[in-house]
Amino acid sequence: MRFRLYLETDLNRVFSGAVPQVAASELAFVAGLEPEVHQTGRTAYLSFEADELPGEVGSLCASAALFEEVEPDLLRPIELGESLKFPTDVVSIQRYRGKTNERFTRLMINLAKAAAPNDRPVLLDPMCGRGTTLNWALVYGLRSVGFDDDLRSLTDYATFLEQWAKNHRFPHQITKYRKGNSELRAMSFTVARTRDELKAKKHPDIETYHLPAGGDHRGLPKQPRFGALVTDLPYGAQHQMASGKGKRRVGADELVEAQVDDWRMLCGKDAAVVVAWNVKETKRRDLKSVLYRGGFEALSTPEFTHVVDRAITRDVIVASARSAEQPAPGSDPVSSEGV
Repeated sequence: MRFRLYLETDLNRVFSGAVPQVAASELAFVAGLEPEVHQTGRTAYLSFEADELPGEVGSLCASAALFEEVEPDLLRPIELGESLKFPTDVVSIQRYRGKTNERFTRLMINLAKAAAPNDRPVLLDPMCGRGTTLNWALVYGLRSVGFDDDLRSLTDYATFLEQWAKNHRFPHQITKYRKGNSELRAMSFTVARTRDELKAKKHPDIETYHLPAGGDHRGLPKQPRFGALVTDLPYGAQHQMASGKGKRRVGADELVEAQVDDWRMLCGKDAAVVVAWNVKETKRRDLKSVLYRGGFEALSTPEFTHVVDRAITRDVIVASARSAEQPAPGSDPVSSEGV
């Protein structure tokens, strides 16, 4: 059978132009299909053949409408199903400067779920900011934990979640910890659609910690270890890192190198790691090498590179944690994947 998946456009006109190819790569990685990209005026769609329709199609980052091609000029509409636990406005209504594109963040979580050892991994974002990644995890019904060194962002995020739950009249529990507590906790948040469902939950849906990525993790529970790590690295234009008496700009490879050992300690066996970064600041081969030395093997993926603006061209690496039986981290034989 042959299908057409029509795609949503994006309010960001630059990213909107990249959506068809990025969505095609997402479908290829998540469902193992070989979609073709079609552009007709302002509308774009993917066409693909499949004996059985993959269940992930409805949750792809830009899915808008799905049709079966009965004949070349005759389409039969098919309902797009997606199993979401909460409304997506928890992702969309929070606005602030520097927010990651919501559609792109969803794509990253879809890649992580596809690469993780199970489809319900506990997710970590070691640079969570105001929680776009954590919010998508909540919508998907996944537990998540976020680290950040900006207390103001974590405080604003906790306030937002509490108000969002109240606006929807969702039963919830939220704990906001005092600054500088011994476990470096910032907030824990549990939410449900009914009070009985809330009582039945054994763990918070979202937890945040006020600590630099790669910092002190003594307050984190040892089990379960994270099944997925998803993070959108700072793009280099403004990010700085302490160096001697002052601060200096660093590339994504140096930023990851400072914390990759902690990532491996926190991630479970075969955990998926999805990292986005600015290729104008750091070459792909350099970031792959840092991940490899830290214990993560980059997976073969379709092309996700796309222009964000004049100074930023974004790409994605999907990697898997190597098991103890595999060779220890050492020199990385950089593959012919290129820079």
